[in-house]
Amino acid sequence: MKKTQPLITMPETVPQSTPLTVARDTVKIVDAIPKPLCWAVLGISAAILIIQIWNYFL
Repeated sequence: MKKTQPLITMPETVPQSTPLTVARDTVKIVDAIPKPLCWAVLGISAAILIIQIWNYFL
């Protein structure tokens, strides 16, 4: 046992305080988009999808 090396003890770590970054409030950005514009974009994308499916089967 005298020929073995002693175990290495790890130094104790001190917890560091990290600065917190606060994200922007995304709810306000989403609420700023007008509802009719959202419905128009949804309708246009649905029409394009129907046209693409129609052309696939022709």
